[in-house]
Amino acid sequence: VPLFAGLSEESLALVAAGGVTDVPAGQVLAQAGDVGEGMFVVLDGAVVVERGDLHLDIGPGDFFGDLALLVPDSPRIARVRAKSDAQVLAVPRGTFVLRGYHRVEVCA
Repeated sequence: VPLFAGLSEESLALVAAGGVTDVPAGQVLAQAGDVGEGMFVVLDGAVVVERGDLHLDIGPGDFFGDLALLVPDSPRIARVRAKSDAQVLAVPRGTFVLRGYHRVEVCA
């Protein structure tokens, strides 16, 4: 996943500890208004981000829910559902610590 390309093996293991989930087509992964606890990375399949008339398809290597890493207890701003059978990696907020403006570190 390009997002994690610069991480060490140890840091990658911490990121992966959030767990990989198989998601059937149609299942809702995030609902607008719900409190975000972390982000998700699409490993396989496709999901669709739905906000009003906006429908954005995202696939392997893409991610959503990243606002939850930056703003604790922020509500989700869109509904996200599996467009096809998919596999996603959950990345909880506690995995990351923000260091400065452009740098994110993985916590042990």
